[in-house]
This record gives sequence, C-alpha cells and structure tokens, in this order.
Amino acid sequence: MSLFKHPQRVEKRAINLTSWSAFDGLQSTAGEAVSVTSALGLPVVARAVSLISDMGATLPIDVYRRGANGAPVEVDPTPVLVAHPSSVVSERVWRHQLFMSWLLWGNAYGLVLTRDGEGNPTTVEWLDPAAVTVDESSTLRPPVFRVSGRLIAPDELLHIPGKHILPGSAIGMAPLDMHKETIGLGIAARNFGAKWFGDGAHPSAILMTDQAVTEEQADRGKKRFVRAISKTREPAFLGGGVKYQPIQVPANESQFLETQEQ
Repeated sequence: MSLFKHPQRVEKRAINLTSWSAFDGLQSTAGEAVSVTSALGLPVVARAVSLISDMGATLPIDVYRRGANGAPVEVDPTPVLVAHPSSVVSERVWRHQLFMSWLLWGNAYGLVLTRDGEGNPTTVEWLDPAAVTVDESSTLRPPVFRVSGRLIAPDELLHIPGKHILPGSAIGMAPLDMHKETIGLGIAARNFGAKWFGDGAHPSAILMTDQAVTEEQADRGKKRFVRAISKTREPAFLGGGVKYQPIQVPANESQFLETQEQ
C-alpha cells in the first residue's frame, strides 16, 4: 500500500515526544562515548551540522509533476506537506530537523499525523531517530519499524534514508557510527586539553632538600609553601636547605596541540 495514496478520512493522532528515550552513544577505542550530545560538543562537528542544516532549511522548494508530454508542470497551490508540514514547528525548523536527522543518524523518521481527502500526508512530525528500532530480517522484505517498542504500520511512518545505504539494506548508515573513532579521538583530545589546563597533567614544581625529612614533615612543608604563595606575587623565602625547582612541560610534548589540529 502506498504511503501517499491511502484513501481515508482526515484524521489526527496523539503524539508524546517526551516519552522517547535518548541516544546512549557508541564506545570508541579512545575510551570516549560518541553520542549526539558529545559529538555536537566538538566545534568542528557542531559547525558542519549547523551550516548544512541551515542551508538546507532555507533553500527554496518548488513542486512539479510530470506533464502529459513528460515536461515538468509546476504544482499550484503548493502541497500542504511542503508549505505547512508541521503543527508544532515552522516549515524552516521542520526542514532543519530533517537535515539534523540525516547528518547525525543517517535516517529521518516522520510520524504521519494527518492526511487529506485523497490520503496524501499533510502533517508529519519528525521522530527522535534514537527511539526508532529497525528489524531487517530479510533483504526481500520491507523493514519493520518500532518506536519505543511499539510496532508502527508502514503507512504511519515516513522514512527517508540519508546518503549512505549499503546494498541489501533500506536503512541509511549513521555518520556517527561511520566516523566513531575520529569523533572519539577528538572528544578525548578536547577532554585531555581541558584537564591539562584545569588541574595540570604534571606537578608544577619540586621542593628539594639534602636533609632527611619524614613524610609528615614533607607534607607539612608543602602545605606551608602553598599557603605562602597562594594568590600573591611576593617572593617566597625557603630555609633549611630547601630548593624550589619549577617544572615547565609544553603541552605539545604530549602531542595535544598536534592532535587538535588534525
């Protein structure tokens, strides 16, 4: 049965987006979980997704049908699904959501809420792709879709796969899965840099003495020295043969800067 030709009366279905679960993420070799949230935390990913989605959402759309002689004939008036596809968000935001689904999950899943008198969809709300599970038990049969565990009839769901579709499958490959290791490495490098500058990945200095000291004396001396220089630029005075040796380790020696430039 065709999605766009399903004669029936105009109808509405209730939808509750808040009940659908979030994407848990994929574990990368770098030890970082790659999820939608963590991936968008990388500026390069966020900027790319935002740029493409914004451009796609603002492009003009003209609708044509094939004429009797094969020449395109513009459809007037514009179909409702193109002009006003959602009852929740604007047409621009609706298209932005479509590109976000493609770019992050590789698929867009829309729940058909209303149809016109001829059975054509007039209102489609995009679902959180993380809540959609797909069963492709056979390449000779259409996939079975479930939303939060609930079986969805084919004429209830509008599925538009993204760019990369493997032979024998109807489901687009998720870019987050395809580039999991690269994104995971970027997240690990960012977190390492934050930790480096936040609390240092090495001791800032060494207090040395040629005299024998106990662990308690060393701990007490260190705390006194830290208190003496904390929040002040006054010179410190060290007695008892104690010497101060600062440690300066450039961040690029750990290849952090080089990793960030990849």
